[in-house]
Amino acid sequence: THELFENKFIAQLKILRQMDIHITGPGTGQMYQTFLSDGSVTINLGGIRPPGLENTEKAYTSYLEQYMTSGTPYIKGLYYPINERTKGIKKHEVIKLIRQASQLILQGFSLRVKRLL
Repeated sequence: THELFENKFIAQLKILRQMDIHITGPGTGQMYQTFLSDGSVTINLGGIRPPGLENTEKAYTSYLEQYMTSGTPYIKGLYYPINERTKGIKKHEVIKLIRQASQLILQGFSLRVKRLL
């Protein structure tokens, strides 16, 4: 038998389970969305690729691990506007996404899997 001891990782998981809205950019932060509770919303702010070429004509917006959202059928994903992202992250756009996420949560949305109780 294994006994589960309280530790920092378990504390992080508990926080994630209580979150309704998860905001992240590309990378490791995306991996946490699979621990969100049913009916949560994740907001992906995206990033500029390739690294080091942000202010050049070669730069483009990428959300990278968006497959994590697609593969998590009990949450919804929202994305920072792709054509606006190369101009930086604007407060009004983030607020708009948070309000949209709040509406989705309050109104409810259909899940592709049966809700856990």
